[in-house]
Amino acid sequence: MESNIYIQSDFVEPYDKYLHDPMGKIRWKRLSRGGRNRREIFELLKQYSGSCGSRTMHVVPNGTVKELYDRYEPREVDGKWNGTWDKTGICSSFSELVIYRDEMAHRGEGKEVIDVEDAIEECPDAYASVLLRNNQNYSISRRNLYIGNRAYKLTYVSLTDSWRSNCGHVVITYDGSVEYKNCDHIPFTRKYGIEIKSPIFAFDYVEIPVSCSQCPYGFT
Repeated sequence: MESNIYIQSDFVEPYDKYLHDPMGKIRWKRLSRGGRNRREIFELLKQYSGSCGSRTMHVVPNGTVKELYDRYEPREVDGKWNGTWDKTGICSSFSELVIYRDEMAHRGEGKEVIDVEDAIEECPDAYASVLLRNNQNYSISRRNLYIGNRAYKLTYVSLTDSWRSNCGHVVITYDGSVEYKNCDHIPFTRKYGIEIKSPIFAFDYVEIPVSCSQCPYGFT
């Protein structure tokens, strides 16, 4: 495959061997501590929430530990019931947070899972997101990988890491691809005035079935 893309990176993805062109004229820099930080990523993702085919896309609740605790944790405050969790479309409240110790780190690094009660005591000002647990002893996520005008659908499964699908012993499966004849119609490239200017980019997400969600069309 001659992609004409020369990948300048400090790590290797399994699909790089099909993509990297040593003679490529398009240089694409991909660094483990480069690009958008965590806050910028979540802000970008908010632009793409809503209906997407048969699914409804949501952005997992995120903010500082204190913000998440004050906003979503159901409890009595001054005699009044506090809790806006039902607005997220998820059935139950959370018990664990993903704490971003290094907001620039990617690839499953620079973050850890902490119980919410411990987090509010230890690091109330740290940036975090709610951990969406499943009932399995492994982790799984989906990736839409956009290269030029084609989108490749991949599934990541970690058999040894319970919450990071790209860490440990990882199995990646290819689930097909879609080609967009008109680049203006590629999802996620141009929406609400935001344009992603990159020959390669990816959106990762997890799926929660309808039975686990308050949203009638499921939650992604």
